[in-house]
Amino acid sequence: MRNLCYETVISAIEDLSERSSIYIGCDSKLAGQHTLFGLVVILHIDSSKGGMCFAQTMKVDRRMEIKERLMKEVEHAVICATRVQHVVRNRRFEVHLDINPSPDHLSNSILKTALGYVRGQGLNCRIKPEAFAASTAADYLLN
Repeated sequence: MRNLCYETVISAIEDLSERSSIYIGCDSKLAGQHTLFGLVVILHIDSSKGGMCFAQTMKVDRRMEIKERLMKEVEHAVICATRVQHVVRNRRFEVHLDINPSPDHLSNSILKTALGYVRGQGLNCRIKPEAFAASTAADYLLN
């Protein structure tokens, strides 16, 4: 994984073919009295030839409750997406949310709010199990 520097990510996106895909995801976890966030931008070259992953971790000096923490994940992903959106052009571009569609999971309680927020920004989004940028790559970054 490479350090998430927006200038570098934007340059890398500009160098991709139109067949390439861009995925953005964020995950979080509690660590002692802190909350950690992991943000990733995955560039899938030609949507079939491997790719690049840019990553950033952030630390909040308090334990956040689950709903606040999940909405902060969504916010980080949306901010990142809007910072690179201007160079995406016709490439596949998705924000991945680490939210479970099953009402049996706590993350489901913010599903409608999160989807509305992301879609309200004009962005495409995916939730679990299709949200690999958040539930796999960003999760890996934190563990």
